[in-house]
Amino acid sequence: MILSVEDLCIDIAGKPALRSLTFSVAAGEVLGVVGESGCGKSMVNLALMGLLPDGVTASALRMSACGVDLLRAGSRDWRALRGGGMAMIFQNPMSALNPCLTVERQLLESVRRARADLDRSAARAEALRLLDRVGIAHAGARLKSYPHELSGGMAQRIMIAMAVAAGPQLLIADEPTTALDVTVQAQILQLLEEIRRDTGMALLLVSHDIGVIEQCAHRVQVMYSGQIVESGAVDAVIGSPRHPYTRGLVAAQPGRSGMPPKSRLATIEGSVIPITEEVDGCRFRPRCVRADHRCLQPQPMRQIETHSQRGSRCHW
Repeated sequence: MILSVEDLCIDIAGKPALRSLTFSVAAGEVLGVVGESGCGKSMVNLALMGLLPDGVTASALRMSACGVDLLRAGSRDWRALRGGGMAMIFQNPMSALNPCLTVERQLLESVRRARADLDRSAARAEALRLLDRVGIAHAGARLKSYPHELSGGMAQRIMIAMAVAAGPQLLIADEPTTALDVTVQAQILQLLEEIRRDTGMALLLVSHDIGVIEQCAHRVQVMYSGQIVESGAVDAVIGSPRHPYTRGLVAAQPGRSGMPPKSRLATIEGSVIPITEEVDGCRFRPRCVRADHRCLQPQPMRQIETHSQRGSRCHW
């Protein structure tokens, strides 16, 4: 496995936030992570990259990536792992790119860090190749641009070029299509799939859009309020959801609810419980239309199919 996580827990200022997350990603595999905003998806990514802010701590029985024990990694291990072992595309490229530096300066830093043997001329040629690889026209001119001169789609393509400069084994894409129009979103997802197919890297794709996950992932894990509530092969989970929350997400997709055209979409009433808030029993219980007395007890992850990794955190 490129990534293996067992019983990951994250505390914020001493309060439990993420609870007992267990998952893995194999070489060449796409694992989708889906859930509403505020359920803890991005926090998992920051923990995997060793970028949790002050006051936020992570613990686990096992957490390894690319053969490195992340729980015991020192600063030198992290420097070697980030970029070459695994890389991350952040949600908002406009805030991830430095507005005071040109594209060339930022991209060359990634290239030369990955290829210390290259002189500046060779590094620039490699930067141009990367921009061409991610589909940016007139790459030479774009190297001279500043981030504010780029469209959202261009900025995201440059972030992808920087992320894959060192040929990572695992790429974490944290909502890479946020704020992009539908056409550009499809282009970015196709680009990520082409790079994954050509290089054999694993992809951890995070989204609040279950349709994106269905289109791109092999397996999916559904997160709700700091927990994984359902996981398994993407066709099985989305085609036959077993957790009420997953059913709600699927039903809220246009064309999936079984309602006539122009009918109102199904909704999940209420809001996500903050991840640091304690709840008696199932964390989805306050919003669940099927809740009963059994839901007052914490729900363990139940294996549904013995021959697969299919599981659901619900007694139903």
